[in-house]
Amino acid sequence: MAKKGEKSIKSATEQVMAVGKTAVEKAQEAVDRAQKEGEKLIQSLAKEGEKIRKQTQKLAEGAVSEVKEKVEEVTGKASDTLSNLEKIFEERVSRVLNRLGVPTSSDFQEIASRIEELNQSVQALIKSRRSAGAVTPAAAAADDLKAIAGIGPSMEAKLNAAGISSYRQIVELSPADIERIETDVIHYSGRFRRDKWVEQAKQLHLEKYQESL
Repeated sequence: MAKKGEKSIKSATEQVMAVGKTAVEKAQEAVDRAQKEGEKLIQSLAKEGEKIRKQTQKLAEGAVSEVKEKVEEVTGKASDTLSNLEKIFEERVSRVLNRLGVPTSSDFQEIASRIEELNQSVQALIKSRRSAGAVTPAAAAADDLKAIAGIGPSMEAKLNAAGISSYRQIVELSPADIERIETDVIHYSGRFRRDKWVEQAKQLHLEKYQESL
């Protein structure tokens, strides 16, 4: 009887273990299926999220581009409007100044242009007179050499005695002529260079005759 009872217990235990094993296997299968389904769901959600991100980015870029175009359009219109206002303002100011008899900037430009034309005409006339052998003021009269710093009455008399009586003659002296005059006439070596007689003579000639040498 004892052995029969042990067999019954063993058989029941084996049945329980078999049932438990089956339940565990089914539970593991359920877990595996849930895990697979979860991974699929996560992948699906990730794809949807990426799709939504791209769509949102595209919409944002389009909105930014549209706003940029609007800003550029408004800026261009504002610039054109400002230019037109400046032009209108300048025209009105010019009309007012003309009514008051005040020269405008365009008037000054025209005057400067006419002065330049006159200056060119005068220079051309001077050149034509020179080529025709006309006598210039520099050749017709002697200059006051005492106006040159370093030349007094006595020094002027020595230069005049050597045939030098004009600013032009001093400017046109060669280095050899200057050395000869310093040695034989004024007896003072380096005087021309030290007192810058040539430079002074150029400036005085320009001031007196309005002619550059």
